[in-house]
Amino acid sequence: MKEVTGRVIGVCRSNEKGQIKKDEGEGIFKEAHGLIGDAHAGSEKEISLLSQEAVDDYCGQHNLDAPPGSFAENLRVKGISLLDLPLGTILTVGECQIQLIARGKDPVLSHTYSYLGHSLLPTKGVFARVLKGGKVNKGDIIFVARWKRGAVDMKEDKAIRETLQRAAEDGKIPCAKAFQIAEEFKVTKKKVGEILNELGIRIKQCQLGCFP
Repeated sequence: MKEVTGRVIGVCRSNEKGQIKKDEGEGIFKEAHGLIGDAHAGSEKEISLLSQEAVDDYCGQHNLDAPPGSFAENLRVKGISLLDLPLGTILTVGECQIQLIARGKDPVLSHTYSYLGHSLLPTKGVFARVLKGGKVNKGDIIFVARWKRGAVDMKEDKAIRETLQRAAEDGKIPCAKAFQIAEEFKVTKKKVGEILNELGIRIKQCQLGCFP
């Protein structure tokens, strides 16, 4: 029996980027695309997720009221610690399966949306891609479908490869960045080193031979 880890409390979308998303209560998610009808569907980060616990903590500190969609998230969830899950984790959400591919946003990149001057996705959000499409409703249960610490299946291997390729410049990647990616995916530095070798990406600024 699968372990229940959380529930969906908001399914949100907007027709244009840079706008608050409306909680529709349900939505159709398309494989390799995202939430149908949402402005961010079809982008590299197909869907965004935010935990109610993170929202409650932030709003309590800033005296805010932020219903689902306020921070431009597609899915507001409760009872699951998104930021503690390693990248590559696959979640079953309603009829769908999604894979976590990124946490937050690079602080050096601009974030075009804020809710009353506040942005939460860059620091507390998680981004995913849709592996299996279907309908998601408010109240749907969320299961961790696959999470094996240190183990890498084909889909997770692809996610690691894509992350390394995005991080590399001119065929090179800083050792510290490769180390960070290994930590994010909860895999060994040796595994990341092997993938880098296969991709022809070289390590620079090496930290005491961390990677083979």
